[in-house]
Amino acid sequence: MPESEGPSVHATLVRQLAEASLRASSASMELIAVTNDILSRLPPHDGTERIHNAANVLKAARKEAMAAHKRLKDYLNTESCRKT
Repeated sequence: MPESEGPSVHATLVRQLAEASLRASSASMELIAVTNDILSRLPPHDGTERIHNAANVLKAARKEAMAAHKRLKDYLNTESCRKT
């Protein structure tokens, strides 16, 4: 890979990690909001389903963030090996 491509790959991976982390944070806040809404009153008949759905979105977002983190870590490890 030419040197000129390095920073753009790095910037792309950092951006992907930031976006995935933001989605995970948003999903976490949504799960908290859903559970607070349901627990603050008599749960509607679909309360369990709403919590389950929000938890699944959070699980997927966290998995995506972890994958983005791994891609960046692997890239940085590869780049550091090239420089030594």
